Amino acid sequence: MASIHRRITPSGGTRWDVRYRDPNRGARSKSFRLKSEAARFAASVETDISRGEWLDPTLGRESFGYWAEQWLITTYGLKPKTQEGYRSVVNHHLLPRLANTPVARVDLAMVSSVLSEISRSGAGAGTVGNIRGVLNLVLEQARLSGAIRANPVRDTKAPKKPHQEMVFLTPEEIIAVSDEISFPPTKKEEGRHPRQAFPERGLQVRFAGFTGLRAGEMTALEVSALDLTTMHVRVLLSASEAYGQLQIGPPKTWRRRSVPLPPALAEDLATHIRGKRPNDHVFTSARGSTKADSSATTA
Repeated sequence: MASIHRRITPSGGTRWDVRYRDPNRGARSKSFRLKSEAARFAASVETDISRGEWLDPTLGRESFGYWAEQWLITTYGLKPKTQEGYRSVVNHHLLPRLANTPVARVDLAMVSSVLSEISRSGAGAGTVGNIRGVLNLVLEQARLSGAIRANPVRDTKAPKKPHQEMVFLTPEEIIAVSDEISFPPTKKEEGRHPRQAFPERGLQVRFAGFTGLRAGEMTALEVSALDLTTMHVRVLLSASEAYGQLQIGPPKTWRRRSVPLPPALAEDLATHIRGKRPNDHVFTSARGSTKADSSATTA
């Protein structure tokens, strides 16, 4: 039970102290100027404790920056690229606006103001949506930890992305782009590339166009994943850059799959990988080295 005690201050004034024990039996107190205020608080704290809704005021006084860091710690099991993206959102968009704000003071009006300011700064709907998502996760961490009673982000709406029609190239258009990449117009300029043809780049265009593999999946693709007898490619790995290094790990959504290869593409690949070892990368950098040579780490 909460109790109310009258206290005389050194200056001769009167304060009313509410003393109670939290759910963990820890001694707590809060001081008020008026007895009526103390009585209302005593009644509310007793109700909150009995309902299991009591919040530790010390946790609510911790800054948003503190809770953002506590949440980032929980992302250790995610892919490095995802972790880096989350930290970038926190550091570049949320901390400059909320870092020192006590988390209990982050209400619906403040959240709406922050998202509106970011939107007015020129950020697109997708970017604002991502920032809102991270803000939601940070405040949810605070809520689950007992710092706040409700997550104000839940009462906001994510901005809608404008509809964009998807553009699909025809086989003829893919071949045309491939030819332009393979044999670009020559220029008699000092310092131009000594080569005049880049057939391996044209092959990459055709491979991407006819298989639908993502850029990261093509970067991580090894020779052993090509089955040119059955004309299939097994998508086993994907590459992404995070923290300045190329990270090799499972494909997006962790789903491995097999994709058919057109006969002509399989023939071109057979020529392209001739002399390569099974664990060599199918596609390499412009200088002939694999993109994952010296800086790749396994995610």
